Amino acid sequence: MNRILLDPFQSVELPETIEEFLDDGVAQCIAFNRRGTLLAAGCADGQVVIWDIETRGVAQRCAPHSMPVTSVAWSKDGRMLLSGSLDKCICLWDLQQNIQEHQMKLDGAVVHVSLHPEPSKCIASFAVGPPVVADFATDTVKPLPTVVMEGEGKNSKPAGNHSMMTAVALYDKAGDLIYMGQSKGTIAVLDSVSLKFLDVVKVPGGSRIVSMVLNRRGTRLLVNCYDRVVRLYETCQPGKRRRSYTAADLKNRLMSAKVTKQGSLVHEDASLKLLREFRNEVERWQWRGVAFSNDDEHVIGASNAKNEHIMYVWNAVVGNLERILEGPKEGALDLLWHPLRSCVASVSTTGKIYLWAPIYRENWSAFAPDFEELEENREYVEREDEFDINEREEDRLAAAAAANAAGVSHDCTGSCRTTGQTRMSSRETCCKSVMTAFAMSRQVAHDTMSRLRTNGLQLSAADLSSQLQHNIKRQAKRSHAVMTDLQHSMRGFSSINPALLFLR
Repeated sequence: MNRILLDPFQSVELPETIEEFLDDGVAQCIAFNRRGTLLAAGCADGQVVIWDIETRGVAQRCAPHSMPVTSVAWSKDGRMLLSGSLDKCICLWDLQQNIQEHQMKLDGAVVHVSLHPEPSKCIASFAVGPPVVADFATDTVKPLPTVVMEGEGKNSKPAGNHSMMTAVALYDKAGDLIYMGQSKGTIAVLDSVSLKFLDVVKVPGGSRIVSMVLNRRGTRLLVNCYDRVVRLYETCQPGKRRRSYTAADLKNRLMSAKVTKQGSLVHEDASLKLLREFRNEVERWQWRGVAFSNDDEHVIGASNAKNEHIMYVWNAVVGNLERILEGPKEGALDLLWHPLRSCVASVSTTGKIYLWAPIYRENWSAFAPDFEELEENREYVEREDEFDINEREEDRLAAAAAANAAGVSHDCTGSCRTTGQTRMSSRETCCKSVMTAFAMSRQVAHDTMSRLRTNGLQLSAADLSSQLQHNIKRQAKRSHAVMTDLQHSMRGFSSINPALLFLR
C-alpha cells in the first residue's frame, strides 16, 4: 500500500515474530516465484523442494544435483527453475511437466545463478574465477570480461561461502544489462549481447563486493560489501549513444582517467548513484544476506553471527533502523522478503526455513463503535435486579403491544372517549376482545422472554415492545377470527386503557 495513504506517524506493518517454520531436508538457499505463491529451497543433499506458501506443504520435489545446492532462480513466468550446485553443474527444470530441460557442466563450483527473462540464458558465478554466460540453446559458455584494478586481490580475508568469490553477476529486469561486482570494490555495467563495458562504478573505500540484489522494478540495487556496509544504489539506464569499451580499451581508459574515490571511472554521469548506507554501528557485523521489502521502502539484512539469528530492518527512505528481529540460537544462511506480503523467509544453519510475519491485533471498535477497549481487566459489579424476572414489566409491555396491534392507544385517565358512532353492542364485548388479545400477547411475551433468557440475551423495553408487536401481528394471522372481532369492536374508540379493562 502507498505510504502516503497511511498514518505518517505510524510505520507500515513489519514482520515481528516467527509465524511458522518449514522443515524438509537441510535447506541452504531459497527463492520466491514472481507471485510469491511458491518457495524453492535448495538442500544440502542436492534436491530442490518446492513449498506451497498458502498450505505450508510440499508441492513438488526434484533432485538435479549430487552435492549441496547453493543458488536457485525462477523464470519470469514461474514455469522454469534454475539451480546451481557445488558439483559444478547448473540445471534448468520444467516444473510444469516435472522434467529436467537442460543440464550443463561448468569448470568450477557454482555459488550464484541469475536467469535471463528468456530462460535459454543464465549467468553462473563461481567461488574462484570470473562469471560465465551459459546459453542452453547453443550449449555454449562465455566468460564475462573483467578488468583487474591496481592492487586487486591483496589483503583479502575469507568470510563464509562468499569469501572466495572474485566476482558476482546478475541480469537486470529486462535482461539488457549485466551488473558485475568485482573483488576490488568496482561494479561493472555490461551489455548483455556484446558483453562490452558501458560503465565502471567504484564503491566507497574499494571494498570487495560480496553479493548484490535488484528490486522487483529493477530501479534499485542493493550491494553487500565486505567492509560491513550495505549500500543502496539507484540504477540509471545508460543512453544509446554512450560508448562501450572492450576490456583492453577500458584498461587504457582507466589508466588515463583521474583517480576518484567513488562514482563512475569512465563517465561523468554514473550508471549507479549511491543513495544510502546501512551498517551496525555497535557490533559491526558482516551481513550474510540482504533483501528489499515488497514495497521497496525497507531493507533487511541478516547478520553473519554463528549462533545468533538476528536480522536488521532499515527504512530505505530515511535510512534509520526500525526493527531488530531475533530468532533462535542458530546462524542465518539466507533470507528473502515476500514479493507481495509483509513476510520474511530466513534459512538457519540447521536447515529450517522460518517464516516471519506481523502480529495482527484485533480492532473490536471497528465492529461496534461504542465498544471500549480496556488496557487492563476491571471487576464487573452486577446490579441487584439485572437478571431478575419482572412480571409486571412483561404484563405492561404485553398490554401495550396488544393495544397497538388492535389500533388503540393508552389514556392516562383510563376513560373511554368516542370520536364517532359507536358500533359496539356492549362494553363487555370490548372487554372480552381486549382480554383475549391481551392474554394472547402475554403468552407471546412470556415465550419471547424465555427464549431470550435461554440464549443469555437482554433487550431494552423499546426493543422488547417492538419485538412483541411483531410477534402479535404474526400470531394474529394465525388467529384471524379473534383479531377480526377485536378490530370491529374497537373501531369506535380512539383511546382506551386495556390494563384497566383487564383489572376490572
